Amino acid sequence: MNQNQIRNFAIIAHIDHGKSTLADRIMEQTQTVSARASQAQLLDDMQVEQAHGVTVKSRTVRNFYQADDGVEYEYNLIDTPGHVDFSYEVSKSLAASDGAILLVDATQGVQAQTVANLRLARENHLTILPVINKIDSAAADIEKTEQEIRALGSEFAEARILHISAKTGLGVHEVLEAIHEVFPAPRGSANAPLKALVFDSMYDSFKGIIAYVRIVDGRLTQNQSVKLMAANTTVQNKGIGVFAPQRTATPDLTVGEVGYIMTGLKDPTLLRVGDTLTDALQPTAKALPGYHPAHPMVYAGFYPKDESYRDLELAIEKLSLNDSSFQYVRETSEALGPGFRCSFLGIFHLQIIRERLQDEYGLEVLTTAPNVTYKVHLKATDDVQIVNNPIVFPDFSKIDYVEEPFSDITITTDNQVLGDVMKLADTHKGQLVDMGNQGALIALQYHIPTAEIAYYFSQRLKIDFTWVRHA
Repeated sequence: MNQNQIRNFAIIAHIDHGKSTLADRIMEQTQTVSARASQAQLLDDMQVEQAHGVTVKSRTVRNFYQADDGVEYEYNLIDTPGHVDFSYEVSKSLAASDGAILLVDATQGVQAQTVANLRLARENHLTILPVINKIDSAAADIEKTEQEIRALGSEFAEARILHISAKTGLGVHEVLEAIHEVFPAPRGSANAPLKALVFDSMYDSFKGIIAYVRIVDGRLTQNQSVKLMAANTTVQNKGIGVFAPQRTATPDLTVGEVGYIMTGLKDPTLLRVGDTLTDALQPTAKALPGYHPAHPMVYAGFYPKDESYRDLELAIEKLSLNDSSFQYVRETSEALGPGFRCSFLGIFHLQIIRERLQDEYGLEVLTTAPNVTYKVHLKATDDVQIVNNPIVFPDFSKIDYVEEPFSDITITTDNQVLGDVMKLADTHKGQLVDMGNQGALIALQYHIPTAEIAYYFSQRLKIDFTWVRHA
C-alpha cells in the first residue's frame, strides 16, 4: 500500500461511550468482517472482557476503505480500553498512532477519562477527530455535549464535530471519510534501515512470543534477520502478518503499517514493549525512545493455592508480557510459602489479573491485602530496611523513623461532586496543592499517601473521577 494512503488511528473515550461498538461498525462498513462473522464487541474476545463488558486489552485491525474520492485507503484501527485502570494500554496504543477519534457519549457528555485520554493523545502529538455518539438516544443532549467538547481546547473551537449512532451505523460513513481527510499519513523513509516500534506482545504456546509492531522506517520481510535493540537480542523471524482482525500472513510490512512478527522467543523476559526492532545486518543508527514505565497504584501478594508454584510463575511471566503494566517480584511468606509480590494500576486491574490466571491458565491464587512499601530507618545504623509485609516490620524500639511513599495525583471531576471528592481526599490525608479548570471539569492536584489510595480511595472514586497523572 502507498504510504500516503495509510492511516493509523485509535479510538479513545470514557468507559461505555461506545468505542468497541464503533469499531464493529467500521469493520462492517469496510467489509473487514462479513455479516455472518460479525458480532457485538467483536474485538473484545477475552473471557474477562465479555464477563465485565469492558475492554481490557487494546486490539489492532487492518481495514481497507474505498473512499468517495475513488482512492482505496488502509485504515489501521486500534481499539483502546476506557477504564482508568488500563490507561497504560491506551498510552501504548497512541504511541503507534497518528490520529485519534475522541468519542463522547451524547447522554453523558465529557467525562473524566475523556479528559485523561485526550491528554495522552496530545502528549503523543496526535490529530484529534471529535465525534459525538448515541445521538439516537432519548436522553441525548447534543448541544451541551458539543459545548463541553469545544471547551476542552482551542483546537475544538471551530472544529467539525461529527454526530453518529455507533449502534445503528448512522453517521459512520462520515467518520470513515473524515479519517483520511483529517488524519495525516505516516511519516518515515522506505529506503532507510528497518526501524519498528514494539507496542504490544503476546505469548503463544506453540509459536512463542508474538510482537506487535508499527513500522517507522524501512521494510520488514519474511525470513529477514532482525534484532531487538534494547535487549540486544537476535530474533528468529518465523513469520510476519497483519490483524484482519485475526492474524493473517503477509509477505512484507512497509512504512506506516501495523502488524506482527513471530519471534520464536520462549523466554518472556527477553522482549519488552517499547523496544526497537531493526535489521540484524544493517541496523538503524538510533533506537526509538520507547515507553515510560507504568506507575503502580496497588500492591498485593499472589501465592499458589496448592503446589503449583512453577505453573503460577510461568503464567505470571506470560501475563506480564501481554500486560506490561503488571509487574512482579518473587517473595516468600512464612505463612504462605513462595509467591510473588505484584503491582497493579488499580483494584480492578488486580481483579482482572486474578480472573485471567483462572480463565487462561486454570490457576487459583491466594491474594494478600493490598499494601505499599515502607522504608524503615533503624537506630544506631545507617541501614534502611525495605518493608512490604507487616510480619517483618521491626520492633518499634529499634526504629528511628519511617518513610512512606506519597503520590502526586491529579483528580479530574465534575463541579456537582467537587465537595464530595475533596472531602474524600481530606479523609484519606490528602493535601490539596492546586485547583484548576479543564473545560467544564475541575482538576484537583493532591499530595497523598500511596497507602491511602491503594484500596479504599480508588474504590470510592471508581470510574466517575480519575487521577490522570501521579509521580
